This record gives sequence, C-alpha cells and structure tokens, in this order.
Amino acid sequence: MNIKLHLLITSSFIVVFCILVFSCRADRQNRSQIPTKHTRDATQIIPAVDKSMGWYQAANPEKISAVALVAHGLNLRPDKMESIITLLTDSGIDVLNLSLRGHERNYTGKTHSDGAKARLEAFKTVSYQLWIDETHRAYHIVRERSAQKKLPLFFVGFSLGGLMGVDLFASYPDVYFDRMVLLAPALSMHAINYTAKLLSLFPRLVIPSFTLVSCQLKYIG
Repeated sequence: MNIKLHLLITSSFIVVFCILVFSCRADRQNRSQIPTKHTRDATQIIPAVDKSMGWYQAANPEKISAVALVAHGLNLRPDKMESIITLLTDSGIDVLNLSLRGHERNYTGKTHSDGAKARLEAFKTVSYQLWIDETHRAYHIVRERSAQKKLPLFFVGFSLGGLMGVDLFASYPDVYFDRMVLLAPALSMHAINYTAKLLSLFPRLVIPSFTLVSCQLKYIG
C-alpha cells in the first residue's frame, strides 16, 4: 500500500475516533449548560408565504426599485440575515427570506415536539435536491412579484445559500437573476473534508456543536 495513502487512512480513523470521544463529552456538557431556548418570530411587514419563507417590504412601498431572494447558510438561523435584509429594504427592495428545511420553523416535526428536536429530525430526512427544490419554488415566487411590478430580480446568498443560488442559476433554464451577491459561497471543499464520509459508518451518530453555548443560542437553528 502506498505510504501516503496508508497515512491518510490512519489519520482519518484517528480523526473519527477523536470526534466520537469528544462528541460524547460535549453532549453531556451541553445538556447541562444549554438553557431553554425561546425563539422569536422575525418582524415581517408582508405576511409570510409559509413557514419556509417570509416577505419583507421595502421601506418606502411607493418607491420599490427591485425584488430580492435571500438564502441563509447551513445551520444558520435565517433571521440572522435580517441585517442584510434591512440594508436591502432601506434601499427600496422587497425581500423574500428563504428558510431551508431543518432551519428555524421549516421542519416537519410533530406538534408536541419542541423546535430543536423537530429540526434535528428534519435534518435526518433532508437532501440536497429537497433544498434545491425549495430554492426553486422561492425563485418562482420572487420572479412573479418582479414581473408584476416590472422590476429587476436580485439574489443574495450566504455559504450554503450561495451554493443554492449558483446551482439553481446554472441548472435551470428558466432561472435568471439580474444581479447575484454571493457571500462566502460553499462552492468547493478542501480534500481533508472528504474524510467526513467515514462518519457514514455511524448513521445514527449526532455530533453536538463545539461552539460556545451563547453563540449557539444566537446564531444556530
């Protein structure tokens, strides 16, 4: 066996082992530290389309200059895009904020399940195609609005959201944006990240976040 390949496989198993060990410790620690999370509904001037997306109206409804679709990143609370949305609405742009399955209120949990558990269950059933389909559906909603008002259509995506926008634009002939703003789009992976495939040997493993609890409550969900 090639020495480099042998070292890569060995180091990969060491990484997986360390993840398993530390995830168990972190899980016990997080269970005792994380307080009950009280989520809030983002303020929306225009009623939400459904739990997967919501409209934000331009600051001056009489002077709307464009329509925009905004897509968040992986494990990022969609309402954390509101600072960007505010800049857009203050500039006279109507915004549709998309929430991909498994984020914020977009999950299919039982009514008696709390949000965190329901989102976790939703993540076990999501697929890349599902997220693309949700983005495509949101696109048609903003496209209809921009066509009605005869306004240009913009896209703003962060990380995973940026990838959704690029893939949608490249793969669907009916998709067109007048402008696209991509913030740290997840368009490529470092070679070391492919070792994560080894975790497929443990399909039921849930690795808790090592992020500070205060940051989890503020940004993740």
